[in-house]
Amino acid sequence: ASGNRLALGEGSSASFTQYHLDPPPTLSVWSPNGRWAFAGDYELRVGERANGQPLWKQKFCNRWLYSAPNGRWYLAGREARDKGFDCQEGFIYHETQHGGRTPDLI
Repeated sequence: ASGNRLALGEGSSASFTQYHLDPPPTLSVWSPNGRWAFAGDYELRVGERANGQPLWKQKFCNRWLYSAPNGRWYLAGREARDKGFDCQEGFIYHETQHGGRTPDLI
């Protein structure tokens, strides 16, 4: 793991600005709200994007860290992937719109 950590709050289309020359290849995610199934390392999917932003997949599961059309980072399962990430759904999301920042910079 690269040491990048992301804490996402639960509950409730930004233009892309390149804050990283390259997005982090791995993000370590933890949930302060007990959603342990989504905790762990997420690997960058090179060449894949969701709504113009980088996309990460949990190492050994079908869970995804993606940018929704509303400009927020979401942790979701296969259902979001099946929709091509053209949705705003997930079990956990970050309340702040990212404005093109990768999750580790929010």
